[in-house]
Amino acid sequence: MLQVNSELYAQLLDLGFDDFTARLALIRTQNKGVEEAVNWIIERSNPSDFEDNSSSSDEGEDVEMGGEFRYSRGRTHKMVLVANMSLKMGTGKLAAQVGHATLGVYRQAMNSEAGREAVEAWTRHGQVKIVVRGNSTEELMDLCKAAKDGGCFCYLVQDAGYTQIPPGSRTVLGVFGTVEQVDAVTGGLKLL
Repeated sequence: MLQVNSELYAQLLDLGFDDFTARLALIRTQNKGVEEAVNWIIERSNPSDFEDNSSSSDEGEDVEMGGEFRYSRGRTHKMVLVANMSLKMGTGKLAAQVGHATLGVYRQAMNSEAGREAVEAWTRHGQVKIVVRGNSTEELMDLCKAAKDGGCFCYLVQDAGYTQIPPGSRTVLGVFGTVEQVDAVTGGLKLL
């Protein structure tokens, strides 16, 4: 069982790396130092680079730091933000609306114990967020219903109408849950 150096781990967290990435980088670099761990992280650009494939066990490997810590392979949760392309929002407007949806669905999840646990898992694995294209207000509303029916958290942004678009326009849908739940709802949509 590999010991994670708690000083190096704390330094990586201070640099802004999440728990999972910091621990994995220290394991992969055998606790040689912060610089080595940061370089290991920077050299990896694919999500699969951060999966634990060092063991044949399906549960991952144990890492010890003041007690046992288990981490799972790959990412378990994600957030997809569906932009209503029929509104023809400008880039800045769209970015603001995606921000509203991100915060809204996060707050929805934080209202329950299951949601808080999901957010914790999502945070450990890099807080995956993907923005995709929605064709119309009706499509966003249908996707919102499907997301709720499928066990996801969702939040549909209604714009105040101060700029660019009419008040009450539904601009972006945020969907959060397990990768499988979210993909069942949004998997067929194209990236923005």
